[in-house]
Amino acid sequence: MSKAPFERVFSLIERKKILSKVAKEKIRVLLKGANNEVMELKVSEMDSQGNLQGAILGKTPKDFEKVTALFYIGRERYFLTTKIKKKSEDRWLLLNDTQLFRFNRRNAFRVFVPPGVDLNFFVSTVRNIEINKKVNVLDFSSGGARLHWYSDKKLPVGTQIKGVLQWGNGKILPIEATIVHSPETGIYGVRFVRMSSVTLNRLKMLSVEIQQEINFT
Repeated sequence: MSKAPFERVFSLIERKKILSKVAKEKIRVLLKGANNEVMELKVSEMDSQGNLQGAILGKTPKDFEKVTALFYIGRERYFLTTKIKKKSEDRWLLLNDTQLFRFNRRNAFRVFVPPGVDLNFFVSTVRNIEINKKVNVLDFSSGGARLHWYSDKKLPVGTQIKGVLQWGNGKILPIEATIVHSPETGIYGVRFVRMSSVTLNRLKMLSVEIQQEINFT
C-alpha cells in the first residue's frame, strides 16, 4: 500500500507552533473558496486561539465561508481545511482547525492522477494550428504535466500547445505548454509556460484539491 501524500497534524501544541511561525514570519497563505476562487491572506498576527488574522488580497469571501488554505514553511508544505471569519471591514480570521495536514515531501509536489479522477487537458492549438483534442493527464505539478496523447504522428520536443485543464464540475484553467520529452509512444512531458501568478496559484491549489479527492473520497 502506497504512503498517503500527506499526514494530519494531531498535536494541538504542534499545530499552534506551526501557525505561530506563519504569523511571525508573515508567510504567504493561499486560499481556495467555495466557488473555486483563489485568494491570499496577508497574515499580520495570530490570536490566543491560534486563529490567523490578516487582510484578504483578491475577491472578498463570504463570512464563515469554507476554505482550503495552503502555505509553505521552509521546505515543508501544509494545507488546512477550515472557515474564514470577518472580524472587521478589512480584517479576517482564518480559524484554527484540527484539519491541518503536512505533505509528504517526497511525493507531494507531483500528483499522480488515478483512473476515475476527472482531470483532462483539452488541446485547442498545436503550433498555433487549431485542433480539438481531449488528452488524459497522468500526473501534474505546478510546473508541468505528463500526458497520454495517442497520435499517428509523434509531436517533436519544443512543440507549443495551448488549451485548458478541466476537472470536476466544469472547472477550467487556460494553459500554455511546451513539449519537453516523449519517453514512449503516446506519452508526453510538458512544461507549463507564460503563467501568470493567478494561474500558478490555481495550479498549487489544484494539486491540493485533487489529492483531497483521491484520499478523502
